[in-house]
Amino acid sequence: YAAFFLYYSLPNFLKVIVRFLVKLAMGTRMGDQLNWLDPLTPNEIDDTFRLKAKFESEFKSRWESMGLDAMICPVYPTAAFKSDKDTDILAFLAEYLVLWNTLHYPAGVVPITQVMQGEDAVLTDRYSDKITSVLS
Repeated sequence: YAAFFLYYSLPNFLKVIVRFLVKLAMGTRMGDQLNWLDPLTPNEIDDTFRLKAKFESEFKSRWESMGLDAMICPVYPTAAFKSDKDTDILAFLAEYLVLWNTLHYPAGVVPITQVMQGEDAVLTDRYSDKITSVLS
């Protein structure tokens, strides 16, 4: 979490420079994501992590009270990506796995079907970057 503290502690003019450099090095999509971050003080960041710890504790208590050992749920709202493409870049897009990563619970994927000929579609977006090509 040190990177968050560092970024939020920067003066605004340096944040603009960092966002510009991120756009150059990692693409417009990543730079745009930095624009979405709300400015937080170090105390607000601490409060956020305290809330996260409280959520983890409450979730664990609820899970245990229901006697759950495991849960089956989707990991992503689409079919799996083609294996011949670089999917490592998609790690931050796994919205369905955020809960389990936040809670530090193990998660896995079991394939249940295959994409049939004609079921896949080509994605176009305003970025046309590496992520777009992987999703296409």
